[in-house]
Amino acid sequence: MADSKTFYTYNIEPYVGTNEGPYNLSNSASDVVKRLVTPIRGSHRNIVMDSWYTSLPLSQDLLHEYGLTSLGTIRKNKPQIPAIFSATQRREEKSSLFGFQNDCTLVSYVPRKNKVVLLVTTMHHDASIDQNSGEKNLPEIIADYNRYKCGVDVVDELCGTYSVSRITKRWPLVIFFGFKNIAGINAYVIAKQNKENLGQTCDDRRNCLKQLALALSKPLVKERQLITNLPKEIKKYIELVVGIEEPVSEAAQMAPSTSSSSRCSVCTWKKDRKTKTSCKFCFVKICKEHTIPICDNCYQERK
Repeated sequence: MADSKTFYTYNIEPYVGTNEGPYNLSNSASDVVKRLVTPIRGSHRNIVMDSWYTSLPLSQDLLHEYGLTSLGTIRKNKPQIPAIFSATQRREEKSSLFGFQNDCTLVSYVPRKNKVVLLVTTMHHDASIDQNSGEKNLPEIIADYNRYKCGVDVVDELCGTYSVSRITKRWPLVIFFGFKNIAGINAYVIAKQNKENLGQTCDDRRNCLKQLALALSKPLVKERQLITNLPKEIKKYIELVVGIEEPVSEAAQMAPSTSSSSRCSVCTWKKDRKTKTSCKFCFVKICKEHTIPICDNCYQERK
């Protein structure tokens, strides 16, 4: 369930098939819609659906039990649809037929010959025609449906544009990747709205996702940077790409004093060679045989 203006995904339910025991939930269209709209119950919002979910009983339940209006296309084979609304004979092109019943409105529109489009709504209660539709003579019901039906479709398109999904045969990973894609879109929507409230301009979605990825990875990168035996190439790559200066590690704070002597960490035990010299990176003891002289300038460049 996504907002048709900002494309913020408010609720989602993965389809996991039929389960046993307490996890056995109905997968009927009406039950799925009711579970999805539960968080916005009583908010007097409007729900736009396609023909897979729309039905007259569901529209009435959403209106009276959930405090939500609805708008959606409906199939011609529904038992509540009068035959005259689904008939195509002797119907002029671009003509509309309206039906009213309590708080529900049904419209039948003929876009072309032998083609009928049916919509049911609890938000509209008149036979108004959209003045901006020109020769199409679209009812306002259909014009509003075309205007607000794109929420979920746009979210799917955005997920495909920048996706973290990878090829896998594990369905939990597929769901996890899907949640991450949607979370990235929601994060961008919130960041953009916050920037607009402050009178600022938000970066494009690509840069926002890049900043989000770096922000999520920085704690792990900082933790890895503390590894004393990490190759220097990786350390410099971390500093260059992520922009994290090398911190003082616990090993550096607890580095042994140069006044104490111990065996060289490189020499064999048979040599039993004692030394007071320590490596400036990993702080292990090294003798003169395993020490390479280097000037201060070269040391700073290779650090």
